[in-house]
Amino acid sequence: MKLTSQLRKYAKAKSMAALKANFWRTLGVYAMYYLLFAAVGVLGVLLFLGILLGAAYSMLPQMTVLPSSPEAIAMAMVGPIVAAYALVIVLVVLAAGPLTLLVTHYQISLQRGAPLTVGQTLSVLGRGRMLWNSIKLTGCLVLRAFLWSLLLIFIMLVLAAGTGSGGMLSVVFFVVYAVVYFGWGLFLTAKLDSYSGAWVLLEETPHLGAWEATKMSAQVFRGSTGGLIVFRLSFILWGLLDLFITLMLVVFGNAGMSGAAVVLMLLAMLVLQFVYTAQIGTYTQTSLFEIFDVLRRGEPVWPDAAGMPGAPAGPDGQTPPTAPQAPAPAGEAPAAPPLPAEAPQSEPAPPVAPTQPAQPDAAPVQPAGEPTPPPAAPSQPPVPAQPGAPDDRVNGYNEEMFR
Repeated sequence: MKLTSQLRKYAKAKSMAALKANFWRTLGVYAMYYLLFAAVGVLGVLLFLGILLGAAYSMLPQMTVLPSSPEAIAMAMVGPIVAAYALVIVLVVLAAGPLTLLVTHYQISLQRGAPLTVGQTLSVLGRGRMLWNSIKLTGCLVLRAFLWSLLLIFIMLVLAAGTGSGGMLSVVFFVVYAVVYFGWGLFLTAKLDSYSGAWVLLEETPHLGAWEATKMSAQVFRGSTGGLIVFRLSFILWGLLDLFITLMLVVFGNAGMSGAAVVLMLLAMLVLQFVYTAQIGTYTQTSLFEIFDVLRRGEPVWPDAAGMPGAPAGPDGQTPPTAPQAPAPAGEAPAAPPLPAEAPQSEPAPPVAPTQPAQPDAAPVQPAGEPTPPPAAPSQPPVPAQPGAPDDRVNGYNEEMFR
């Protein structure tokens, strides 16, 4: 099964409905995400400055005894600067996994119709195995993105070597470069989207390896790269809105306005940027998770009676479900259910011959020498039921025959 336009519309419609019903809760989860991200950033800056100040303090006695040139001091600080940058990068990589897990944990619960509160979402950070899986999965996704980017670098080097420099060739190279870069960006985004189901798999099976989870997710999305590109292009208007908000931030930041007005405008634009990122980010990811769930189940999506996609598949998984019948008007018998299409038509039964009335049995012949049995007592007529008395017979038949 591949990603079709019907499935894309269904996933987006379902995600938008869930997002509207949990607007403020989504903002609360993203506010907690950005607060934790800011805390990690502050910690990284403090570590960076601490390493540099510690290195400078350790060099202070040598500088007082043996004055050094600025070049020598700069060369001596290269090692501490590299170590500080490396430590900050490691900190960011280690924090990126749990922070991403925090958001995806909420998004998966939202997609499955049981959205978590902010406190319940934070509880996932207390699961050691989940935290370690998130770090491994983040590193795996970064590695896969880097490997796919190597092909783009190779293509660009080939284009640069083939077009040369100067004149019309430079213009052609710029146009080709822009087209290839944009197209490759869409392709790379689609490939990374095909690995998004790994977060769902690790949520369901914590002992699953990160690399294996990405392979299984890519297997589910196999043959749907074009559909994922169209899926991303369907958000282009939201992307233009994001670009407009960013441009407004730049314009108002450089405008010749008073300090208070600039601060107020920047705060307003930052709030808009935050709301946009929280809502559209959740909208996109929950749609991807829904597409992943439908694709791995292999159940097609059919339009319902109202024309909106989202009705489940029929009992056999291939035909649309039968629409519910409207109740019959008062005084009329309900319509009989339709016969299955595959059921063969039965032939009419042959007419039954009229039965002859039963003849009374002849008296049995009494053997010789045997005493004659006494005659049987005449049968008594049925006693009619008294009014109000319980009776388990209806018109002479047992009630069990009607059940």
